[in-house]
Amino acid sequence: TSSRGKDLSQSAQMGKSLSVLCVDIIEKYGKFALESVKSCKQSEAFIQVIQTIVITTGLVSMMVGDENNGALAHGLFYGLTLLHEIEEEHLHGEVVALGVLALLAYEKNIRELNRMMQFYKSIELPCSLSAMGISVSDTRMNSVLGKTIDAPDTNKMATVPSGKEIMNALKYLEEV
Repeated sequence: TSSRGKDLSQSAQMGKSLSVLCVDIIEKYGKFALESVKSCKQSEAFIQVIQTIVITTGLVSMMVGDENNGALAHGLFYGLTLLHEIEEEHLHGEVVALGVLALLAYEKNIRELNRMMQFYKSIELPCSLSAMGISVSDTRMNSVLGKTIDAPDTNKMATVPSGKEIMNALKYLEEV
């Protein structure tokens, strides 16, 4: 999202291509990797996912450059960390994963949103704020939205969403 419409360097283009590989590998092996963890057994799926999370995403981050690394998903993470229950009960990855869904809803990329939600549900990731124990009508959401909009990651987007647009995306996730 943050690189959309930009004339990217060769390195940034490679990083962007590698980021697609990350999604592909996690979708292909993620469920099997979780099953390995639950049964305390190492598997090829587990190795593939760990290497993708640690090595490939690290390469992507370095290759795309700081100006293309981030968007609404991480911005929303920073906003949601204002809520103690997020800090105490949820991992960084699952909060950012919810942010990915919010980004897709904001961009009205419903096809990809539905595909990702299907995958998330298969591995028991939360697909809405309510699944994380947060109500979209919580009075603290104004502060969350403010911090989300002000986050450096959100500000890398070509068009920075308003609080209302982010809230609409989050409400949409409650309905699907």
